Formats: sequence, structure tokens, C-alpha cells
Amino acid sequence: MFLRQNERQSFFLFFGFLLFAFLSLFLLVFLFCSFERFNCYRGFQVIWQFDDKDPVNTDLAILAQNKVKNEIEEQKKIVAEEENKFVLENKQKKLEEENKQLSDLLQEAKNKSKKEEESRITAEEKFKREENEKFGEKEKRLAAEAALEASKEEKKSSENKAKKAEPKQETVNIRKKETNKNTNLA
Repeated sequence: MFLRQNERQSFFLFFGFLLFAFLSLFLLVFLFCSFERFNCYRGFQVIWQFDDKDPVNTDLAILAQNKVKNEIEEQKKIVAEEENKFVLENKQKKLEEENKQLSDLLQEAKNKSKKEEESRITAEEKFKREENEKFGEKEKRLAAEAALEASKEEKKSSENKAKKAEPKQETVNIRKKETNKNTNLA
């Protein structure tokens, strides 16, 4: 039980070497399994060098390779579909953004044309008001002139009436005189 120190050291060295060798062998097997795409059967076959011409082993190896190839192709298809889906989503987002920008531009253009129309309408109304004011001033002036002419014509007509009335008055006076004469004679 009690070993000398020299024997203890040699005992630990021996078991340390055995542990190192075992771990190295385990690591080697693990690496073979890893490099053969996790097909440990194939890895052990390489390590122990089974007969590759054994039809069962080659068929299994071929089946395993085909299975792996099929899985890889399926994964590639899935990745391609996801990429296509992602690309389509990005295109759709870009189209939506472009549509939004176009609708914003269209709305801005509509607002701008509406403002221009309103400013044009207000300018036309202002012009019409100015024209109406000018026309109103002309109309007032023309009305004043017409009133002046009408008053002149009234004066003339009243003068003409007065002149016409004077002869009537004379005839009335003459008739009165005649009736007076007739009454005096009678």
C-alpha cells in the first residue's frame, strides 16, 4: 500500500501516459466520424479497413451517400425557397414604399393644383370685382350724364310745354275776351 515516492511517480506517469493514449485514440475516432459527415460506420470502416468490395458494405455506403446528397439537396431547395421568399418580401416592401411615395407625390400635386385653382379663382374674382368697380364707376358716370341729359330734356320739354301752354293761354285769354265781349253785347 505504501509505495515509495519513486514508485509513486512512475505509477502516475504510467497511468498518465495510458490516459493520454486513450484520449488521443478517442479524439482520432471522433475526427474520423466528423470528417465522414457523421457517418460513424464509414469512419470505423476506414479505421479498421473493412473490405470495400463487400457488396453489403458498399451498398450501405452508397445508400448513405445518396441519403446525405438528398438531404443536402433538400436543404439547398429549402434555403433557395427561403431566399426567394425573402427577396419577394423585399421587392414587395420596395413596391409598397414606391406606391406610398407616388401616392404622396400625387396628393401633393393635387393639393398644389387645388391651391393654384383657388388662387386663379380668387384672382378672377378680384379682377371681376375691379372690373365691376370700374364698370360701376362708368355706370355711375353714365347714369349721372344720363340724369343730366334727362334733366336738360325735362327743362327743354317743360320750356316747350310752357311755350306751347302760352299759346293756349293766349287762346284761353282770347276766348275769355270774346265771351266777355259776347256777354257785354248781350
